[in-house]
Amino acid sequence: MAESVQEALSRLVIGQDRAINALSRLIDMHFAWSSAPDPLHRPPNALIIGPTGTGKTHAIKVAADALDIPCLVVDSTRLVSTGSSAALSLDGILHLLVKRARSSKGSAAPEERAARGIIFLDEFDKLRYGKTTEDTAAVQ
Repeated sequence: MAESVQEALSRLVIGQDRAINALSRLIDMHFAWSSAPDPLHRPPNALIIGPTGTGKTHAIKVAADALDIPCLVVDSTRLVSTGSSAALSLDGILHLLVKRARSSKGSAAPEERAARGIIFLDEFDKLRYGKTTEDTAAVQ
């Protein structure tokens, strides 16, 4: 039998027991909602907050590997609403997720894997109202 998400996280993410339990519950709730969508409730999402270097991105990648789904980590400072070729739009992110689902070998069809995939918006704390990507990079 395949290793559960909680087992994989417990084995590969050190010293984050509360975060492991919370992330495991969130993933279980999300997949339960995906199996039987309820139009009266939104699917669960999460905002993962913690200091730099605590393993937030690592934990998400471990969970995606345990679920055999694609995971795309996106630098939030590169997001734009439309236009710029140097930045990422929602369409570009979704295209990258589908491409990642096609490039890896899993038990499900690539489209199904992409639909269940994880998009992790990293560096969200670096965003500032009215600042451009160049302004944000200069602050770092």
